[in-house]
Amino acid sequence: MDISGSKLNANATLPSKAYVQKHTNTHQSVSHNNISISSLASKLRGAQQAIDRKQLNQLTQSWTQQNNPTTKHISQKAVGSAKREFEKLSQQQLEIIALDPSGTFSDSEKLAAYQMWHMHDQNVQTEFKRDAVKMDSDIDAKALFKQSLDTHYEGFSSLGKLMVSNQYKEQALSQFASNITRLERDTTVGSVQSNKYYALMVEDLFGGHEPDVRSNVDGMSLSNLNTHPYEFLTKEDRNLLSEMYQYGEQNNVDFKFIHQFANDLGNYRKHNDGKLLSNFNQGHFDEHGHQLTVQFTKKDQATITDLLASDALSASSIDKGFISFITEPGTSALSHQGSFQFLQHMVEVTAETDPSIPAREFSKFHSPANVSERYIMTKSDTVVNKPEPDVVCKNGHCEVTDKGRENGVTLEQSSQNFEFSAVLNSTSIDALIQQRMNAETQQNAWYKWLANK
Repeated sequence: MDISGSKLNANATLPSKAYVQKHTNTHQSVSHNNISISSLASKLRGAQQAIDRKQLNQLTQSWTQQNNPTTKHISQKAVGSAKREFEKLSQQQLEIIALDPSGTFSDSEKLAAYQMWHMHDQNVQTEFKRDAVKMDSDIDAKALFKQSLDTHYEGFSSLGKLMVSNQYKEQALSQFASNITRLERDTTVGSVQSNKYYALMVEDLFGGHEPDVRSNVDGMSLSNLNTHPYEFLTKEDRNLLSEMYQYGEQNNVDFKFIHQFANDLGNYRKHNDGKLLSNFNQGHFDEHGHQLTVQFTKKDQATITDLLASDALSASSIDKGFISFITEPGTSALSHQGSFQFLQHMVEVTAETDPSIPAREFSKFHSPANVSERYIMTKSDTVVNKPEPDVVCKNGHCEVTDKGRENGVTLEQSSQNFEFSAVLNSTSIDALIQQRMNAETQQNAWYKWLANK
């Protein structure tokens, strides 16, 4: 993302230190991804103080020459990690991070903040477009969108206005007008409606520029890992989503429900229709040897049970393979983003049957407050014991254990490295294999901590 066009207005005033203190204190008691938010609050105060000390023309030079986070050295993995850390921050806090001239925040953190700020701004613009296209004429639609955009821009903080280019409003208006003009070329009402909502889908999910369908034949290549799940959505998926947007607009459904459904479906496509993902419930253990099992919440499981038993499922146009994947806890409980209640609703709508849950229940999307609202993790009462090793090493010093001596293992005295002086006998090999395999299921139960010892 090129941010070199972001402007710094010489007449802009910067937010006060008290403002930053106010907005950082609310996060000090929260911990996310094992990162202390109190530490983040301290960094925010440091970045604000650096902004206060800078002359605006110096801030411009620092931003465009030194701290432009579009350079190739930035790790996308680091950007993703920063986004998870910043997901609870306000727009104003993201502005402080993105415009930090002091080096308090890294380039990857600044890029993450910049992208998150603009993603939120695009979501706001989408709501303006959603309201505008309801107008009877294109002239009225353009006028309403311009009015909403003007009010939105005037509400930007001083730093917020530095996050966008001088052509911010002109570009947004031009893009909206272009989409409207494209729809005018269609001759039939049905065609206009279809293209209208397809364009809305492209605008909302892809920022107005629809990419080609990304192939998943390369598996989890580095390129695919860094590609958003939306890009793996097939043409059929995108047509289905455009119909969802039409239904959502007509029934006042929060588009966030569609975003999360699209993310889950795209993630399924990204992993070769789920084939590249293993089932968590088939051999994961904690550090003590308890087998872990993940399940859906009682509410979600009840919805899934009703969905899989309903007649609507066979008549729905939603991919049955995806539904089978997303309703299996071992493959989706940890990763799914969408609402199972909304999934059931759309299965019934696309099957043209009466919905079990009315559309008004989806007027506002609420993110889960914690993981317990997304899934339940349990562990077995029994413990799989680690096999005793033949040799143990600590601080570079290695010793043969009693088990190793029984197996005829000795260490070569002239070297720090050890060698087996005897080939492992068949009895010891069989014992390892028995530890490695689940006697009942014959499935591999080799746990991670074995490789770490």
